[in-house]
Amino acid sequence: MKKIPYYLLAVIITSFTLVACKGDKDEETSKTTTESKQSVEKSSKKAEQDRAKEEQFNQVNQQVQELEEEIKSLEKERAVAKEAGEDEAAAHKAEEERLRAEVERLQKEADLASPKYIRVSDANLYLHANGGSIAGAEQTLHPCPKESNHPNCQWVFEPSGTRSGAYYIKTMGADLYLHADGGSNAGAQETLHSCPKENDHPNCQWTLEPSGTRSGAYYIKTTGANLYLHADGGSNEGAKETLHPCPKENDHGNCQWIIEGWMPSTN
Repeated sequence: MKKIPYYLLAVIITSFTLVACKGDKDEETSKTTTESKQSVEKSSKKAEQDRAKEEQFNQVNQQVQELEEEIKSLEKERAVAKEAGEDEAAAHKAEEERLRAEVERLQKEADLASPKYIRVSDANLYLHANGGSIAGAEQTLHPCPKESNHPNCQWVFEPSGTRSGAYYIKTMGADLYLHADGGSNAGAQETLHSCPKENDHPNCQWTLEPSGTRSGAYYIKTTGANLYLHADGGSNEGAKETLHPCPKENDHGNCQWIIEGWMPSTN
């Protein structure tokens, strides 16, 4: 058998090495491109969400400004009407009050549409859907760093159409709501559920009762019983949220919540 000269053997080995290196480089480039594409898609999605929220707030603010201008105009007209007669002045005053109520309603609507962080009153820990905004996700306490903008740490309050003063509390990450699993029973754990509103489930709806001891805090009560949202075992990271009687004379910190950015009703 004829031997291959050493210089040819060296050339062959070098060629195979270059081909192998090129393959590794192509694979690395492909991986980098994929990661870059995913990052761009994520940034684009967040930017789209931010634009939608900004547009919604701009629309409400525009409505508020228009109503405030109308109120100013009516105030001037009322001053003139007062000289003409009390009845006309009273009519203008009634219209002003109606418009002011409409301004307040729009401001409240804008406030409710804005996602909120819900913090337990005695720790820097927040209500969050463990594992993400998915059906059945358990509610636990988490640091929820705001720079991360986790959607499963933020909540939107939707007024109930059937129970006065009650709200559905929706995770920002999906069309899923805070609910007491299995019904409004002591110890029931809070999970995410679709909560179809036509079914009017009481364990999907919540009322807010101002704390008498902690400024700005609320007890969050299920509409199905005299039971409240609380961090089981205390306000510790990872603590699961369950229903509890939360006797108010005990002033338990893990039964009271700060809804950051909440605008209390003036009614």
